[in-house]
Amino acid sequence: MIKRVLKAVQGRGAEFAFIASTLAVVFVAGMLIGDLRLFPYNRLQAAWYQLDDLSRYWRHELMIRPDRSLEPAVYTADEYRHEPARAWPGVTLVTGFLPEAIGIKLVAMDGTVMHQWPIRFSEIWPDAAHLDQPVGAWYGEISGALLTPDGDVVFSMYRKGFARIDRCGQVRWRAPARTHHSVAQDDAGTYWVPGERPGVQSFGNQFGHKFTLRNPETIFRFSADGTLIEEYDLVDILYRSGFKGTLFLEPVRHYEAYFGHGQTGNDLTHLNDVEVLRRDLAPAFPMFEAGDLLISLRHRNLIAVLDRETMAVKWSVDNPFLLPHDPDFMADGRISIFDNFGGGDRAEIGQASRILAVDPATGAVETLYQAPRPRDFFTDTRGMHQHLPNGNLLITESNRGRIFEVAPDGAIVWQYVNAWDDQRVIVTYQGERYPPRHADFVHETCP
Repeated sequence: MIKRVLKAVQGRGAEFAFIASTLAVVFVAGMLIGDLRLFPYNRLQAAWYQLDDLSRYWRHELMIRPDRSLEPAVYTADEYRHEPARAWPGVTLVTGFLPEAIGIKLVAMDGTVMHQWPIRFSEIWPDAAHLDQPVGAWYGEISGALLTPDGDVVFSMYRKGFARIDRCGQVRWRAPARTHHSVAQDDAGTYWVPGERPGVQSFGNQFGHKFTLRNPETIFRFSADGTLIEEYDLVDILYRSGFKGTLFLEPVRHYEAYFGHGQTGNDLTHLNDVEVLRRDLAPAFPMFEAGDLLISLRHRNLIAVLDRETMAVKWSVDNPFLLPHDPDFMADGRISIFDNFGGGDRAEIGQASRILAVDPATGAVETLYQAPRPRDFFTDTRGMHQHLPNGNLLITESNRGRIFEVAPDGAIVWQYVNAWDDQRVIVTYQGERYPPRHADFVHETCP
């Protein structure tokens, strides 16, 4: 038997040699393509990511379970907490996945859901002409929302659109713009929202090759009725402000998947917040003016204030945080920042989040909150915080589905876990506390 096999192999030696040499060439070519990012590296990488994505989220694709909006539970719903004497009373607006749709809900201090707004993209934007492709029923994220006293919500659907609906879900207005992340209202009642402009932006010859950016980010300003008033190119703002070096820093390795050789990919800056300095807080910031804009660029690790008149950077800071979110003007003249994972030491990098306060006049930095055990507060993406009138902080630990209120001494005086089941929590972009009167509408019936 062995002799017959050897004889057959010897008789077809040329064929085996050809196969072996072909495999060797393919192996070497694969190594060169991978190491040098040669064509078709990007397409092969994209195909691999799509296969991996499908294997992980097939239940979501079939609308069996919204796995893209779920994370393993670190906390459970029975860890609800409330100290009425120390927590600031009100109702909390929560964005995430509802039982059957993406949406927004209003939560009472006792943890009960008082009202829900299911958000179905196709019902709000039936034609979706401003997008490249249709949006599935379970796709999208409510990345920023505001609640009005009469029960309307104004919200941005992540890179999908901007709209206002009433308490019954009827559309008041819609804006076909690719908005994302936050929604901020200024003293004039207009809305400032991060967004993107479809297409490709070229920077010419940089570092020996053509540098291009897909879907460059922009800052939108909308009227109170959702009409686009102004649009500002973010890269142009940074160029004019002398931040060319910041723009073309080597992307952090963690985001290698976004970037291809010779181009910046589609998420160079990751503008995740635009806040407005309102007139009531302006006296605390003598170096700024009412109407100036506070922005956060996660992938450039930069917090900056823009002059409202010139739209140029007038102040910025890039340390000691890492991949920040949600900067806010504080009443005492400082700027607070959600530091996603600058709170760990070298042995625990990426395992601790914290809330910082930076004095723009002196550069002094203070930690407003970090958990006693750093790993007890961590979200590597997303995250929000809110300064409450009684001095407490309301913090959204997004990827763990937890919203909690901490007193100045660090004690947790209210906690809500946005649970899906005993094993999973709902990724929760935003938790925002409103006065009790903002829930008066829940007793009204819908037609």
